Amino acid sequence: MSKQIRSRLDKRYTPNDDIWTPNWAFEQFGITFDLDVCSSPLKTNVPALRKLTIEEDGLTTPWEGRVWMNPPYSNPTPWIQKWRDHGNGLGIVPLTKGYWFMNLWHDERVSMSMLDKHMKFVKPDGSLFGIFMPTVFIAIGEGNREILERLEFGYVR
Repeated sequence: MSKQIRSRLDKRYTPNDDIWTPNWAFEQFGITFDLDVCSSPLKTNVPALRKLTIEEDGLTTPWEGRVWMNPPYSNPTPWIQKWRDHGNGLGIVPLTKGYWFMNLWHDERVSMSMLDKHMKFVKPDGSLFGIFMPTVFIAIGEGNREILERLEFGYVR
């Protein structure tokens, strides 16, 4: 990894940002995404035709098609805004009182489904990692709410 990329990584991410959505979620979605906008260079479990890692910088690279977004939880705001501007995709975010989450909540285009228990993410070493906040799947754009409605774990708002 270049010194410039490492510098950006050190400023924008924490070690706990490299947590992956478990495979069961993608199995329930039953789709292939056009683009994973926050992909780890270490893991490729997201079913996506194209993946953007820290090297490609998903915040500056144009997004196309249906995207998957599991943003860095240490700084989700710019990712959430770009996701809303793009208007086509699914994602996973923590339930918080943050301004960015309130913007999601009040956006009539966004559908949400909160997991009824704390989700366990997967760390690079394969161990499970739980965050202290509930987790919410989000959807925006044509056909994406219907994907959330097919899931086995609950109500879609």
